[in-house]
Parts: sequence; structure tokens; C-alpha cells
Amino acid sequence: MRVVNLVAYPNHEVISALEELLVLARSGDVTALAFIVQTGPKRHKAGLAGNYRRRPGEAIPALLTLKYRLVLEISIGEAA
Repeated sequence: MRVVNLVAYPNHEVISALEELLVLARSGDVTALAFIVQTGPKRHKAGLAGNYRRRPGEAIPALLTLKYRLVLEISIGEAA
């Protein structure tokens, strides 16, 4: 059976990502989370959860990896 969503969400991609994270968290595969969300034009919220909230220094390598991936994505986009 396929579930059909009758409501169109403009942020479907964000909802899908959050649902995937929820599945991973419920299975115990996610123990820490560092996040940045855009709540409006030029408005952002950032936070830490789980192990990163208890030990913020452990989030630094993960955030540096994210920064590297963002810079790489931007470089690839500009080269195209």
C-alpha cells in the first residue's frame, strides 16, 4: 500500500530529512546532533543535542567536516 500525501508542503525536502533523522535516532544510530535551521530570510537558529550538548567540544570536528562539504558543494556549483 502506498501512502498518498494530499497536502503539498513547500518544505517537503526538509520534512523528509527530519523524518530520516528521527528513524535513525529511534534506532539508536544517532547519539548527537548539531544543527542550523533557517527560520526566515536572514534568520537562523543553531543548536546541539545529545552527546554534543553534554560535550560541545566533540561537535567541532563534525562541524568542520560540514564546513568542508559546504565549501566543496559551493565550488562544484560555481564550476558548473
